[in-house]
Amino acid sequence: MVKEFRSYLRGGRPFTLLTVYLGLLGGLLLLVYWGESNSFSQRAQTGVLLFTLVVGLSLLQLTFLSPLLAASSLGNERDRRTIDLLMIAPVSPLRLIVSKLIAPCLFLMVVALATLPLIGFTFLIGGIELRDLLVAMVILLITIIGFGAIGIWSSSKAHTSRSAGLVGQGLVLLLAIGLPVIALILVAVLQSQGSGLADFLLTSPIVRWPALVVLSLSPFVALGSWLVALESGGSFWTHTLPPELGGGTIPALWLMGLIIWICIIPLILWHASRRLPRSVAEQGGG
Repeated sequence: MVKEFRSYLRGGRPFTLLTVYLGLLGGLLLLVYWGESNSFSQRAQTGVLLFTLVVGLSLLQLTFLSPLLAASSLGNERDRRTIDLLMIAPVSPLRLIVSKLIAPCLFLMVVALATLPLIGFTFLIGGIELRDLLVAMVILLITIIGFGAIGIWSSSKAHTSRSAGLVGQGLVLLLAIGLPVIALILVAVLQSQGSGLADFLLTSPIVRWPALVVLSLSPFVALGSWLVALESGGSFWTHTLPPELGGGTIPALWLMGLIIWICIIPLILWHASRRLPRSVAEQGGG
């Protein structure tokens, strides 16, 4: 695991890419900051805007990188024909899966922590509190681990790292972006028709809570709901839905997503460890 983590940091390329990424992101922040009004009354709005920009771009980057790096971590062993050696080593499949997940996650955590000074810059401008920084880091961390687990799960069945990356990336994009967009379209269409079906779907616990559980797995939904609560002065632990979404008080979606990911990540890794030996045997013709 340590050796594999060092491979992500070997040479000057990772540090060069990280420097370029932070430089571009920092330059974009400065452009937005200079383009906004610097009056004292609007500094809080500028701070929230810059905070949203930094965290949102970081989430977008991690959404693409987490499943790809995790899938390639195990998939490269198949490509190099060394997976059979790992399977006969005195290590359980679950431990192998976890060790292959830790290395890319540690690297991506370094990338996420590198953006902390930029997030701190928005904290100095105003409009952002320490709790907002905490929520942002929690969302970034669970995005890395959760989407990385999906990447490892896809590589436990796929026979090449490329196919594993494509499957993992597709599942992650569907979960992070696809389902929230579909939900927004459905709500907009139903409300435009003015029928009672929209009110039923938004207020019925049978439909509402499963939908919230699924949507809370998206880091963009978690971040968006937190920003809405931030603008309206909402609670740290709960959110109040607007009347057009059925109203009422629900647990904070970032907190709901955190709890659900903590529950399903071990299940994903356990299922991947069960699939891996069968997949290797099928690939080897055994």
